[in-house]
Amino acid sequence: MLNIIIQIDTREKNTKYINDILIDKRRNKDGVKIIDVEYDTVKPNTSVSTGDVSFKYNIEGTDEWIQSSFCIELKKGMDMFSSIYTKANFDRLKKEIDRAYEDKVDFYFVSTNNIEELNKLIMKVRRFNETTCKIFFDKYIELNKYLASKGYCGVITSGEIIPYVIRRLIKKHIHSNKKNMIKKYKI
Repeated sequence: MLNIIIQIDTREKNTKYINDILIDKRRNKDGVKIIDVEYDTVKPNTSVSTGDVSFKYNIEGTDEWIQSSFCIELKKGMDMFSSIYTKANFDRLKKEIDRAYEDKVDFYFVSTNNIEELNKLIMKVRRFNETTCKIFFDKYIELNKYLASKGYCGVITSGEIIPYVIRRLIKKHIHSNKKNMIKKYKI
């Protein structure tokens, strides 16, 4: 029986989606229960902040909480564009991906908007045009290739169902790593 506390990075601005994560507080038949959400610096078994969402867990009836080696980099709206359009921001993002890779973190990249929605947002900015959208698309492809070169899944588009995507990715991590997670306890 695993208890989960989802961790949201303190720098995340719009976190209204959190309420929907906690809707289902039942213990599922797999023995996992999300019991709370906390705001903290996200360090999924790393010494430096990596990603925007992670979790820690314990075995029901114990007091020891263990940090998972899981994180999600979450990009909402134009944040996706600004993270990869300029060289400096893209280099910073690639360094974060490199940290996750070096520390063997199960890393996922989730964007709330798809390419069509992002192009529409880009075109609303006066100084941008169709060329900007083409450059962004090329950078988006480059990001997906970079993620793949590290063995990570490409960008996942969540739309409005961010809570569902977060819960499903956490469950996927737990199901793939449950034996190792439980081994970390000295029971």
